[in-house]
Amino acid sequence: MSVLAGSRHLGDDDLIRYMDHQLDREGQRMMGAHLRTCAACTSRLEGFQQKSTLAKEWLSLLPAEMPDPNKRAVALAALDRARFRRRSVPLAGAWMKAAAAVVLLVSVGMATEPMREFVARGVVRLGGNEPGSAAARLVEWLGQEEELKRPERVAARPMPAA
Repeated sequence: MSVLAGSRHLGDDDLIRYMDHQLDREGQRMMGAHLRTCAACTSRLEGFQQKSTLAKEWLSLLPAEMPDPNKRAVALAALDRARFRRRSVPLAGAWMKAAAAVVLLVSVGMATEPMREFVARGVVRLGGNEPGSAAARLVEWLGQEEELKRPERVAARPMPAA
């Protein structure tokens, strides 16, 4: 406050805070005492009060629009539709999570020696006595070349006739 700082008159911001009762009790008391003795500050305060009263009158002349109750109903219906759409999407997300879990399990399993050996034996069994080049490359990629050289390989079983 400029009064407390030793100024002779109150500033505009001080007068507005005084008028709006935004000061503490001591500040209100000190400014009230100054306004009782200073005609210049009192006239400026009265000018602010007149402007404030005029602004309130103008605002009261504006038509007060009440919100349309139908707009609220339309907004709530749109919100419900959005929630319904959102619920149908997570099913696809669940499938993606399941697929990712399967890929993760297989990749972790392929990192272990027993799993690579198991897959290589399965590939060799499916290939029969002479596995194709793709099967041989897969077995080599798994690091299980000895599976191709085993003499006890079993021929592929024929499909049963229906």
